[in-house]
Amino acid sequence: MAAERSLEEAATDFSWLIEYAAMHGAGDERVRVAFRQYAPDSILQAWVTKIAQEKTFSGREPWCELLAKTQGANAAGWVRSLWQPQEGEKLVSGSQRAYLTAACLPCRKQKGCRSFLRSWTKRPGVEADHVGQEGNGE
Repeated sequence: MAAERSLEEAATDFSWLIEYAAMHGAGDERVRVAFRQYAPDSILQAWVTKIAQEKTFSGREPWCELLAKTQGANAAGWVRSLWQPQEGEKLVSGSQRAYLTAACLPCRKQKGCRSFLRSWTKRPGVEADHVGQEGNGE
């Protein structure tokens, strides 16, 4: 493994920045800013690839967090795809899918929440009363 790079050095090369974020996370705003210089589709693809390469759900957790923190709404389409039957259930755990949904879909504007609630309540064995009401302002 190469010597650890500073954030400033890592930011000059996409693969170095991915490595830096893997080691340090994206909690620091400077890390998230460093990613903004790269194409959102490239960043999303890098995280999705890392998620897919992990063998366990627990191993995927840090990659899900990095995806959410560096992509946010840019990953909305991909996150929606996780709700397709049998797609997301194979790639991420239920809690990871819920986290990504909350972090990346525009729930504050209700569209993401409504879409999620409609999808969720159509699943066998799920009753709308247990999920919440659409018009409750949350």
